[in-house]
Amino acid sequence: MTALNTALPILLAGCTTHGLSKVYLLSLSYADTGAATTQNNNHVSPNTIDAFMNLTENVSGLEVRASYFGFCLTFNSSASTCSNSIDNLASTVQQRADGQDPLNLLWTAKQFRDATIFSGLM
Repeated sequence: MTALNTALPILLAGCTTHGLSKVYLLSLSYADTGAATTQNNNHVSPNTIDAFMNLTENVSGLEVRASYFGFCLTFNSSASTCSNSIDNLASTVQQRADGQDPLNLLWTAKQFRDATIFSGLM
């Protein structure tokens, strides 16, 4: 069996179970940088950066991973919850005390999977 024949089923099965939560195509997360933004000549619109920082200042530790058939959700580096339904994971986020996803990372991960991942990748 070639490496491609072995890797492809694993890649396809990524984010379908906790054991495969580290196999994914896209990862989005809120990170606590702990530091104020610094001015940079590349920042054409520095106010935009501040607006996003203000939106997400009370959210940290949420990570969403998208794969071919599923999604995984992790809070503060704890155990992952994986599902093929983003709606199930959205319910999990809403049931938490903070229940926050201000930049809609779950929705963005689903849009990525629906619009980008196609059978031609196989």
